Order: sequence, then structure tokens, then C-alpha cells
Amino acid sequence: GSLHLAWEYAQFPSDHHCFINMLHVPPEDFQVILSLIEDYPVFFNSSGNAQEVIEVQLE
Repeated sequence: GSLHLAWEYAQFPSDHHCFINMLHVPPEDFQVILSLIEDYPVFFNSSGNAQEVIEVQLE
């Protein structure tokens, strides 16, 4: 997905403009958003099966 590409752009400061162009926030701000929503119940299941980290679930 395109979020995977955004993660690639987040790795290098010279590519941060591409990340911002895609998600309209800098990578640092997006990480704050992720930390605010990562504990929401929608990102968990009751089956006992492990789930992917939030970054992967959003892809």
C-alpha cells in the first residue's frame, strides 16, 4: 500500500517532503498520532491471535 511507501520516505530526512505530501503531516507528528490511537480497541482482537503493529494494520 501507499502507507508502506510513506514509511520509506520517513526513513530519510531528505525524503520527508514526500511523506508530508502523502499524509499532510511530518513523520514526527504522524508518530504522535499513532501513539495516541494505538491502544484503541479496534486495533485488538479477542481471539487470542497476535495482531500486527498499528503501522502494519493501517496499510
